[in-house]
Amino acid sequence: MTLLTDSGWHVDVAPGGRLGLESVRRKRYDLIVSDMRMAEGGGEEFYRSAITEDPSLSRRFVFITGDTASSDAWSFLREAKVPIIEKPFQPALFLDVVRAVAS
Repeated sequence: MTLLTDSGWHVDVAPGGRLGLESVRRKRYDLIVSDMRMAEGGGEEFYRSAITEDPSLSRRFVFITGDTASSDAWSFLREAKVPIIEKPFQPALFLDVVRAVAS
């Protein structure tokens, strides 16, 4: 969050999938950065629910994860065609991906 804020982004934070989805229902977002694993629903569930609310979000997601080893996770990420950044990552890489997705 600090990296985005320091780069001039306005950032809303949701501690889990359910609250993230509530935010998507209330507000339009230029970009969503999500973990694959989180409280109250995983990244795939959050993604599918969010794009049901706003289909244009399908092109504005970035996933960050340290756990993409499962075949189910890789299958979903290939199907969704969203960028994924694996932890640990370099801040410059993260900002490059964010800029590319948000442009």
